[in-house]
Amino acid sequence: MIQEKTVFVLGAGASKPFGFPLGSELVDLIYSSLEYKPLLKKELIGSSLMKGAPYKETPVEDDSKSANPLFQMLLDLGHTKNEILSFRNDLVVSQLNSVDAFLEHRVEYIPIGKAAIAYNLLQFESSQYLYDNPDWYKYLRNIMNSTYDSFADNQISFITFNYDRSLEYYLINSLRATYGKSIVESYELLKTTPIIHLHGKLGPLPWETQDMDIPFGYQPKNHGELKYVADSIKIIHEDIDSDKEFTSAKKLLSKANKIYILGFGFSPTNILRLGLNELDTESICSAYKLTKLEINLIRRSNPKMKPTLFPAYDCLDFLRNEVPLK
Repeated sequence: MIQEKTVFVLGAGASKPFGFPLGSELVDLIYSSLEYKPLLKKELIGSSLMKGAPYKETPVEDDSKSANPLFQMLLDLGHTKNEILSFRNDLVVSQLNSVDAFLEHRVEYIPIGKAAIAYNLLQFESSQYLYDNPDWYKYLRNIMNSTYDSFADNQISFITFNYDRSLEYYLINSLRATYGKSIVESYELLKTTPIIHLHGKLGPLPWETQDMDIPFGYQPKNHGELKYVADSIKIIHEDIDSDKEFTSAKKLLSKANKIYILGFGFSPTNILRLGLNELDTESICSAYKLTKLEINLIRRSNPKMKPTLFPAYDCLDFLRNEVPLK
């Protein structure tokens, strides 16, 4: 049971143990996934009456068709071949480590970018991977363990920059299995633990809506499904004063006794948007694979943020060694 008001802020590194890519890895994945592949048609070589006549494959001269499923969905959404390839090229040439950061500058690419993000990330949602490698989710879940009636008394909240839904999927299934309740009852219990997706997420899970849902790990079959998921995520490129998720997140942070940041990239923009340096409570942060110089620079630039001095700690090691939960 967690009795002090505790907020966890999650960056891409917090989802890495569960198979999801880091920001720079997602850039590479999207680049690879948007290769244009023309449809091929078979043409017989010689007489068609010959038994076992050989044939050759030649590209179909049609820019509205592609053998790449993602590329074809984007074409079906009304984007042209040149637009898609321009996005692909500019993304990698920009040399930015984050697709989101790139799209904040190139807002004209947001529809293509969001669709590419959604398509690629859904492939990494895997219940089997979660249970084979529960990592820090399992560690934290056991600290939160209590009776069914007192679980809601856990004073813990999550603010995540990530689009994936692995945390809520893991927790709701753990609650269902632990207490023998229905998925609906488990969802009502889970709602007492705030999980705020600052940039949206990969669509609603089945128990979260009575309308169209996106099951965990679902792969869109057509451009309409892909657009539905893409519309569920957002790229922040303007003022966030009126943004509901950021407003709720700031409220949680302002009331927290403990703030822990996992897998965060220390983007000055994200630090500013959450107001982390304006809080009364210091943020204790993981710093996996950062150098001593990088850690010291972060500490000097952000007086309210304290990255661990042990950069060998991944998220689980960080929790076990630096986070005294009670």
